[in-house]
Amino acid sequence: MGEKAAATILDTADVVFGSPSATKWSNANRLIWLNDAYLFVCASYRPVELDKTETITTTVSTREKSMTNTDVLRLGEPVLVSTGQPLKEINRMDHGVIGGSLTTNTGPPARYFITGLSGGKLELSFEPIPDAAYQILVPYIMRPTALTDAADSYTIINVAWDMVIEALYLAKFAAILRNYDDAKQWTDLASMWAAAAKESSQRTSTMRYDLGPSSPRRSPS
Repeated sequence: MGEKAAATILDTADVVFGSPSATKWSNANRLIWLNDAYLFVCASYRPVELDKTETITTTVSTREKSMTNTDVLRLGEPVLVSTGQPLKEINRMDHGVIGGSLTTNTGPPARYFITGLSGGKLELSFEPIPDAAYQILVPYIMRPTALTDAADSYTIINVAWDMVIEALYLAKFAAILRNYDDAKQWTDLASMWAAAAKESSQRTSTMRYDLGPSSPRRSPS
């Protein structure tokens, strides 16, 4: 469990920016911004606590197959277990524009695309159409439980990620207040703390955090 409750981060923004939230924004609105930072960190940096895999088994003569987990935030690269070969993702735009991009051929799955949601679960489509029951290993980032109350805490264990989330939230808050220099400084701090957190968990990634349409600048990589 992360060491900082949501209320701690919300209160920090009040201290840093002179309590502007007390009269302008409710906790519900501020929790939305905090959840945005939380999900961004989870999707981009893959905290080890949320890094999961699921093995699905295809159905003979059926292109589509749903995962069993409903809490998928970001999908990794599926792998055909029998060969260890990763499946190549089909460009969905090409599939929509070029009617012949999928065939009726059958065989071991070599390509895939995300069809959408089926019963709240992520559904994948395979090409060629599976001619047997193949096991597909699907890595994914689990969607964390959303913060709905100021008393809620994070499910990320490493305290370093709490610091990243706090800095990103403060950057977002600063941008909303049009304090763009402060937003840049907090984003730089988030990048620095994220590098330390990644080193501790043996993860690598990049940061491009969108401060919103009102901001005249974006954070550097």
